[in-house]
Amino acid sequence: MKWIATLLLTLCAAYALTVYSAGSLSVPLRETALIYQKLTGEKVLFEFSGSVEAVRKIVDLHRCPDLLFVADYSIVPKFMPYQWVVGFATNRMVIAYTKDSVGEALKKDWIGALSKLKIGISNPNLDPAGYRSLMALALASFVDQRALDLISGLSGVSIKKSNGDVTIYVYPSIRSSGNFVIRDKSVDLISLLKVGVIDVAFEYESVAVQHGLKYFPLPDCCNLAKDNENYKRVKVVLMASTPKEKVVEAKAIVYGVTIPICAPHPDKALEFFSFVLSSEGKKVFQSNGQRFLDQMIFVPPAQFKTK
Repeated sequence: MKWIATLLLTLCAAYALTVYSAGSLSVPLRETALIYQKLTGEKVLFEFSGSVEAVRKIVDLHRCPDLLFVADYSIVPKFMPYQWVVGFATNRMVIAYTKDSVGEALKKDWIGALSKLKIGISNPNLDPAGYRSLMALALASFVDQRALDLISGLSGVSIKKSNGDVTIYVYPSIRSSGNFVIRDKSVDLISLLKVGVIDVAFEYESVAVQHGLKYFPLPDCCNLAKDNENYKRVKVVLMASTPKEKVVEAKAIVYGVTIPICAPHPDKALEFFSFVLSSEGKKVFQSNGQRFLDQMIFVPPAQFKTK
């Protein structure tokens, strides 16, 4: 009987819509999919991971979902220059915490406080929240050099300053060290935060809202909510010194979505994404702290310069 159940599950999966997505979208997407399934009878299967990891599943492992949601829309044409992408939502970086004493310390001197705390970030080579955490600290360093000093204690990372610009190299060997604890994606840090393994975690505001976490909003100069003139001065090199090396520039946070050209059910994928953008879908996202852009951004194939 066990093989019959396995066969039925396999057959169901074969006709279900498959979605690869950034982990930070797991809560609103799951809620939206439940409503969609009730209305249409269509089942949606999700595979959540860091966005860079999700893209590499397609590029390196030749796996193909029907729909791909990423936390940084620029990585789609950077890794997949043949693929279009639509930017549809935004966010901002915050520092999540659970203890009131930590919150008070952050309000007084957030950079100084971080030097005394256990900090959680996601792996920059796998997850945009990880390299955005480093970008936020680099941007803050233009105001307070101590922010960059924090990064210098992280194993598997090096920093180069040239003419006032900052480039952070993230090697495959990056690992938890010093004040930093690293996990594959930002949502993986939440359980560590709640049990006290770490004191703070760099998170998206929406993730903090969804999980009922207290958080310190980073200053406008470095929260990556809106572009400013210093953003062009910061770059992060992923998988540095390897054939998979990619350069990511600091930009305002924009989430993206695309239907891979190899998608098994492109028409169904478009239907689901259209539902995400509907008034019902927007209501779910907004209730979970996820803001949509006032105007979506469409990027055709090969518009971004690849590196």
